[in-house]
Amino acid sequence: MREDFRRVTLPRLTRPNLVARLYMLFTALSTAGIAWGVPDSSISRIMASGGLTPHVIVGIMLAATVLGFLDIALNDVAKIRGVLDSRGVVSRAVCWLEDHRVQRCYVIGGCYLVLTYAGAGSTVTGTFWLLAYWVQMTFCAGMLAWSLRALMSASVAGGRDAAA
Repeated sequence: MREDFRRVTLPRLTRPNLVARLYMLFTALSTAGIAWGVPDSSISRIMASGGLTPHVIVGIMLAATVLGFLDIALNDVAKIRGVLDSRGVVSRAVCWLEDHRVQRCYVIGGCYLVLTYAGAGSTVTGTFWLLAYWVQMTFCAGMLAWSLRALMSASVAGGRDAAA
């Protein structure tokens, strides 16, 4: 190893994959909060013209977000997986949450994509910028899913728990 390089281990709660997941989850939570809690927002006005469908999509996004926060609380913060008996119901649920991180990213990204499609053609002021933002979030969620998939299939010792 060259002398000008040294290995750095990041503190567990500052690892890039956790920070990226938190960012995506807080963004999705904010989208749902603004959609349902700020009646004069562009999101609320676009949703009002779409009937029940956008509310269902935002609900699905919110459900995926809640599962994501639960995964972070149990697997990243509490590290409960190593404490539990691997055959128990709770242990299997905690493992399921971790095993479905990639799918949650796809669900959140897909929800943003559907919202973008549903909002196309809306005459609400600011729609273009909101839709551009949602396309960006779709792309970022897909990239995060791709990176998490690569991390979980890492061929290093510990594989899925590789420090990233």
